[in-house]
Amino acid sequence: RRAQLVLAAGPGGSPWEGLAAFQLAMANGLLGRAELVDAVRGAEVATRGMPSAHVVCQAQLGWALLRAGQTDEGLAWIDRAASVLAEHQ
Repeated sequence: RRAQLVLAAGPGGSPWEGLAAFQLAMANGLLGRAELVDAVRGAEVATRGMPSAHVVCQAQLGWALLRAGQTDEGLAWIDRAASVLAEHQ
């Protein structure tokens, strides 16, 4: 519910907007309120300005794609996230 409030503030309404979009995408996708891959794809764009949230979103997008049977693309997103983490250790 709080994520919805943050998003309702509109673009630039909160520095936490990207994280709220990601949390809402995961919740709605896992609860069946939205298609998980599409929801997380949208959140991936929204979190691009938040590196720590973005890398988690990339990994979750990979996981969602794997669940949807899109193995090659899913593994590519997971590899991308792993590369970012390795780069910043």
